Amino acid sequence: MALLLLFSTIFSISNFISSAQNTNASACKCSNPSESCWPSADAWKALNSSIAGRLLVPIPAALPCYKDTFDNASCSIAMSRWSDPSWRIDQAAAVQYANWELLGEDGCPLNTTAAKNGQCRRGNLPEYSVRAATAGDVQAAVRFAAKYRLKLKVRGGAHSYHGQSTEAGSMVVWTRDLRNISFSDDFRPAGCSAGQRGQSAVKVHAGDVWEDVYRAADTRKVVVVGAMSGTVAAAGGYVQGGGHGPISHMFGLAADNNQDLFWALRGGGGGTFGVVVSATYRTFPAFSRVIGTFVSIIPANAPSLLEVTRHFIEIQGALSDENWAGYFEIRRERLFFGYLIPNGEASRVNETLGGFLSYVRQQQGLTIQVANVKEFPSFLVWRQAASCAYFGAQCVESTGHNLQIASRLIPRETMEKSSMELAQALVNVLDNGIGRIIGCFVAGGKVAEEQDNAVNPVWRKALWQLVLPTSWPEGTSLMEQDVKTKALTHANSLLRDLTQESGAYLNEADFNEPNWQESFFGVNFERLKSIKKVVDPNKLFRCHNCVGDDINVC
Repeated sequence: MALLLLFSTIFSISNFISSAQNTNASACKCSNPSESCWPSADAWKALNSSIAGRLLVPIPAALPCYKDTFDNASCSIAMSRWSDPSWRIDQAAAVQYANWELLGEDGCPLNTTAAKNGQCRRGNLPEYSVRAATAGDVQAAVRFAAKYRLKLKVRGGAHSYHGQSTEAGSMVVWTRDLRNISFSDDFRPAGCSAGQRGQSAVKVHAGDVWEDVYRAADTRKVVVVGAMSGTVAAAGGYVQGGGHGPISHMFGLAADNNQDLFWALRGGGGGTFGVVVSATYRTFPAFSRVIGTFVSIIPANAPSLLEVTRHFIEIQGALSDENWAGYFEIRRERLFFGYLIPNGEASRVNETLGGFLSYVRQQQGLTIQVANVKEFPSFLVWRQAASCAYFGAQCVESTGHNLQIASRLIPRETMEKSSMELAQALVNVLDNGIGRIIGCFVAGGKVAEEQDNAVNPVWRKALWQLVLPTSWPEGTSLMEQDVKTKALTHANSLLRDLTQESGAYLNEADFNEPNWQESFFGVNFERLKSIKKVVDPNKLFRCHNCVGDDINVC
């Protein structure tokens, strides 16, 4: 934090070129409700005074590496920690995936050649950021943005795959300093009758991340439904979009375990209806143990991959019925999965997975490279082991690169009735330039139960969420990027065509998702749209493919 504030002092806005400074400084009459009327310098100064000097000019994280603003110590830190998600959370102008920091070719990449010879530009970064320390700071920022009709963004963990927490010419409410985790054995939502029994719960704030919540919950000897990634903000867009995780199968989605938020906020999307300062989740008794299995299968050729994928699909329903859940990855050269059974018995592994593993061992075209079964003393310990298995020696996901994803929710019925068609579609996805398919076996079980919230109802019929990633190196031309992202959308169409009655998880969906209203929200969209018109008629909260994105406020 000290380093960040130091940069805010040393590097003023004049130290680098702002892509929006000319347009935003121009006068406007504000006759159009959607038109921004850029505040004067005195107005910004008054806002800063009202929030105890917590208004920042977000400085690009790579700025210390550029010739005109070079600082050896600071540049070394940026270069060594560029891909560290925990470091990026604490930078005022860094999001988790670097492509969302760019505006076309305009930005401030870390590339050393550009740093030596180019200019650091603001790109898609906001003009100002309010580093909120209290709910009052948030309120002041929202009132200010509403008065001047600014583009207002909300940033917590900055994990958005659509770049929703940053935009050129915007002001951001940065919630990182809103941190406090507290537990209750007798939580009662407002409005409950005096005699109604309370519940075990945890209250988290917008700056808390799931890693910290999990550690606190483990000490308290409870568990809570949260994200697999520990650097995701616990009260932000994660739960507002629905929120899945490794124990969702057992307890439901995060939004299902949070009745304290309004209907629209539980599944209607983050950065759309307001700024959530805190959220309260139901907690559950800690597991007595967790049975985990990590299996890696190497196919000799494409036909072998197709067959093992088909058999893998066919056992998922039975695994779900036995309370298995977890994650997997399919590549041309490997099928890997790491599954868990909370409060499970090791003897059940052979009963539920034994047939599949026996089939694999009997095939000449398949080799089991790893097949470990282990008992873990807690969910926290399992999650650490699983993170290391997925992410490698650092045990956390690598960020800071250019990434775009697409996804699809796969209904259980499709998996049971069309296993070969789905297996072929997955192989075809790999043949269409997608290097790997990430599988989230997190639905079924409690997720299948209907809930009174805005979560897309197609979640209740799904068993898998499949994620297709694509990436490109720094310096890739816009034309080449366009080819990549169009290929991603096309590859995802192979899954859409097979599951036409399903949809996509809005937090991890394609930026260019066709018919996004139906895909993300299903039958809930019209109700969400009506709520948006009432609570935010001037579209203060705006983001790409969010509720209200297609509302004309003029």
